[in-house]
Amino acid sequence: MSTSLSLTASFMRVLLSTLLFISTSPSVGLCEELKDILSRVQKFADEKNFPKALDELNWVQKELQKGHSKELERFFPNEIKGFKGDKIKANAALGFSQVDRSYTSGEKTINVSLTGGSSAGGLGNLGQLGKFAAMMGSESGQEVVRIQGKTAQLEGDEESSYSLSIFLESGGILKLDATSDVTADQLKEFAESLMLEQLNKYLKG
Repeated sequence: MSTSLSLTASFMRVLLSTLLFISTSPSVGLCEELKDILSRVQKFADEKNFPKALDELNWVQKELQKGHSKELERFFPNEIKGFKGDKIKANAALGFSQVDRSYTSGEKTINVSLTGGSSAGGLGNLGQLGKFAAMMGSESGQEVVRIQGKTAQLEGDEESSYSLSIFLESGGILKLDATSDVTADQLKEFAESLMLEQLNKYLKG
């Protein structure tokens, strides 16, 4: 009896936290889909049919992951410093985020990718590991810099191409890979125009 009550209480906590999320979500379609699934979760939980309730909760997670991926896209605008953005690719699962978008201006291209992004730890906490490694010392062709107050590592040289990794407190790494015709200063100037603080705040939760 006590086990069933404990399980029901756990379901209720999940339901309440998820309802709080969807009540503030800008996506009406997502909200309606989640409400339908949650109503089934509640029904099965009330009937003590926990296997089916758990199966429905898996669908809740999938819907939330889709919503999270869509929300990440707004931090990668269509244009940055005269560079036009190509089609965006976003995926999020189990607290791990992956977003890629290439920006082009003439012959110049800068690819921006987000990896990780969960201050809770695990795979999502790559940013803190990268920051620690960067602060321990740089190898030849590497330079530790600050972008919007955040630790970053610049790699490359004029003979090849530059890349810039920005380590977010949320646990994510935002990496910029440029073609050989983009200078180090141009890459850093581009990075200064990114929505770093807003992205970092969102990923922190």
